Amino acid sequence: DEDDDTAPVRGPTLAKAIEHCTSALALAPDHAKALYRRGVARKGHGEWRDALADLQRAVQLDPKSKAARTELAAVRELLREQKRDAKQTYAGMFDKMLDADAQRETKRRRELAAKRQQQHTGGAAAAADDA
Repeated sequence: DEDDDTAPVRGPTLAKAIEHCTSALALAPDHAKALYRRGVARKGHGEWRDALADLQRAVQLDPKSKAARTELAAVRELLREQKRDAKQTYAGMFDKMLDADAQRETKRRRELAAKRQQQHTGGAAAAADDA
């Protein structure tokens, strides 16, 4: 049904749906259904921040739209998951960088200590040879 707000948008039609809704919104910026449909298409296309903006506006214009509120909640959850995943990824990356830095510093200190020991031992041997 053409008027069914819950009709799924899939595959290569996502980009077309975004394009058509954007054209409609250029003529009627507060068209809740066009905002909803573009938001759903953007969500499916992985454009979650843009989907969030569209769906927030759609809910603002039509607060009774259960479909828009449901999609808005889903996009918010996707963004929370994305943020959580990014934190885990970056935390692991920074931990690895800190470990590598610590290992390099430990190696540098050992090499410096060995060099000092060698200089000290070499200097003591030279003094013993002079005696």
